Amino acid sequence: MKIKLTLISICLLSLFLNSAYAQLGDPPDMAPEPSAASLKAAETMLEASGAGDQFNKTITVALNQFSNQIPADKQDKFKEVMKAFFEKYCNWEVIKPGICKMYAQEFTESEMNKLTTFYKTPLGIKLNSVQPILFAKAAALGQQTVAARQNELQQMMKDAFK
Repeated sequence: MKIKLTLISICLLSLFLNSAYAQLGDPPDMAPEPSAASLKAAETMLEASGAGDQFNKTITVALNQFSNQIPADKQDKFKEVMKAFFEKYCNWEVIKPGICKMYAQEFTESEMNKLTTFYKTPLGIKLNSVQPILFAKAAALGQQTVAARQNELQQMMKDAFK
């Protein structure tokens, strides 16, 4: 049952993200192509922000959070499979060009240069160091919130799919 709930959670997250994009307007791939200079500014900003390290830490935290919902005897195999999948298809080097493009479509080159400057300050460095901790706490809070209402969610799903 926990595996089903995890899959439901992933589906709900996917639906939420799709809904959020719909409310924001055109999806990122429908926006104009950014210039090479904007893409470079985005890459420099992402490097200064430590986005690659944060991405890797976030994946680890997320896998640990989701594996807690898997029966104990299957957790190690679940982590192994998910880690292999993410290393192959969702590693930082694979997604970085898309992330750079998204930032270049949302921020001007000047704004990204200012963000780069910020991320090199003591406050920017501190922000980078605590973001994985905040993500882990937020993920745990979200998980607790869903778990506290798990029976209601299950009943809603049963009713919806009768």
